[in-house]
Amino acid sequence: MDFESLKSNWEKSQGTPKQESELKQMTHINQHPALKKIRVRLILEAGLLVFILFIYRDWFDGAHKPLYINILLGISIFLFILNDVLSYLAIKNPVVSGTIKTSVEKHIVTLRRLSVFSLLASAIYSAFLLSFLTSTIHFTTIKYFMLAGIICTMLILLYASYWQWEKRIRSFAEVIKEFTDV
Repeated sequence: MDFESLKSNWEKSQGTPKQESELKQMTHINQHPALKKIRVRLILEAGLLVFILFIYRDWFDGAHKPLYINILLGISIFLFILNDVLSYLAIKNPVVSGTIKTSVEKHIVTLRRLSVFSLLASAIYSAFLLSFLTSTIHFTTIKYFMLAGIICTMLILLYASYWQWEKRIRSFAEVIKEFTDV
């Protein structure tokens, strides 16, 4: 939405008067503090994962592990970064079509797709990272218990991620319900 149409619509709505600077701020979604935090997190995560790709062969003995494990680790890191980028773009470019209700409904569909892809990318990354780190370990009983603890922790984190996605989607569903009740 450009500035002039926002200003015109705001004046027509007879809402609380806003300064021109406030209205200009509303048209710049890229400057929103939440979006800046997400962008910084994306850059840090992607930078860290790319750094891991450069050092894993030396620091984690990647050269001594099976080739397929190395390839799967690279693919999982790529999927994880791709998920972050797609999520950022979905938030940065919200769906705008027809009415607000239609836009929110389409945004929910987008969020559901992102949640499935995000959970799959996280599960694949976790599984392949664990496979990479344990591929040359000779397991004893205590190491199996440690592995079970790590797997349980990963499952709990995946469930927490699922719960956060559902919470976000439910909040948008509540908005649609409010539109229906009006």
